[in-house]
Amino acid sequence: MARETAEFLNRAISRGASGDWDWAGLVGEALLESGFPHTGASLLATAAREGIPATVHVAIGTDIIHLHPSMDPEATGRATYRDFQTFCSVVKTLEGGVFINIGSAVILPEVFLKAVTLVRNLGWPLEQITTVNFDFIRHYRPATNVVRRPTLEGGARILSDRPSRADDPAPGRRGAGRLGGGRQGEILKRPAIMVIVTR
Repeated sequence: MARETAEFLNRAISRGASGDWDWAGLVGEALLESGFPHTGASLLATAAREGIPATVHVAIGTDIIHLHPSMDPEATGRATYRDFQTFCSVVKTLEGGVFINIGSAVILPEVFLKAVTLVRNLGWPLEQITTVNFDFIRHYRPATNVVRRPTLEGGARILSDRPSRADDPAPGRRGAGRLGGGRQGEILKRPAIMVIVTR
């Protein structure tokens, strides 16, 4: 049952159960301390090393590490809740920026919509944001919760079913070329939250 992966990740998460660590930070730091040979290719290790906010939004029961005896549901829940708080703290600064969703069909579109709703209800202005969705297939949640709902009262939206890959070095440059010049060409130069999900 994927023992090495489950034990590594669950140990990293349990280690920070009593502190203020989030899931992404715990795993990122554990990767940096691990001595593994390819941590330079890890998004979470790079984010931890560079102090860049990164988040993991766990749906308990959806991953094989949740079936392993080393799973600590309390630590996992607490850590991923802190990730949601981190995500909201970045979303509240998104006015005039861009949110890009690449390949997440269910969980992250829901998390994003809830974060937008929360920060707006707390008084943060999110009126002029641009939302972008790249995916092979047009799904309901990304089209509705990422692209349409957050921009109903202003901003811009881009929905693309062009093939996208998590290892694509420049989906923004490719998209900007397709969008052409003018206002749309400038959209992808704004500050962004980048959500990348590998399949």
